[in-house]
Amino acid sequence: LLPLFTFCLFRFGGKLTFAYILIEYIASLIGITYNLGIFSNLAKDQDYILLAFNLSLVVTFFIVNLIYESRRKALKVIKESERKYKNLFEENPDAIIIHFDMKIKFVNKEAVKLLEANNADELLEKPILGIVHPEFTDIVKKRINNILKSKRKNELLEEKFITNKGNTIDVEAAAYPIEIDNKIGGQVIFRSILKRKAIEKEVIKIYPIGRVK
Repeated sequence: LLPLFTFCLFRFGGKLTFAYILIEYIASLIGITYNLGIFSNLAKDQDYILLAFNLSLVVTFFIVNLIYESRRKALKVIKESERKYKNLFEENPDAIIIHFDMKIKFVNKEAVKLLEANNADELLEKPILGIVHPEFTDIVKKRINNILKSKRKNELLEEKFITNKGNTIDVEAAAYPIEIDNKIGGQVIFRSILKRKAIEKEVIKIYPIGRVK
């Protein structure tokens, strides 16, 4: 059984697997039945026992390989999904922040750019409320609690963020619950509305509210 054990060892990372237990069980069962003479009425010599044992090994190898292939394919699908999500996360035109325990854990390129950081490391582990303008701290706290407790998304909200350089930026942000390793956090998606605000101001100058033609 040593070759079979070695096979399971390399296939499944050193764990005493179901496959190896099954092999031992089959081998033990055949040995016991042979010693008790159960096969005496079915065969007159040991060739039948040897044939049965070899067939059991073939079947067991097949089962082991089937389990391994199913696991390998499942892991491949998971890794591919993770790769696609990572690409979408990094290259998304909107800024994205993921936070757990009220601290920033992941940021994409656009978030680094809008928050005027030199790199992602300057933002990681920073309190999520540290980027929120004091005027919006209370409402953002309520929105975070809504995500963590009810696991419901927060609709778009115009608010202000504070960049790493201390500048205030107008943003439009939405937040969604996200679960990683059985922990619930928040995924904040936001974009700058500076240009839109500038256009609105120009429009108001040209067409003041309450102006009569």
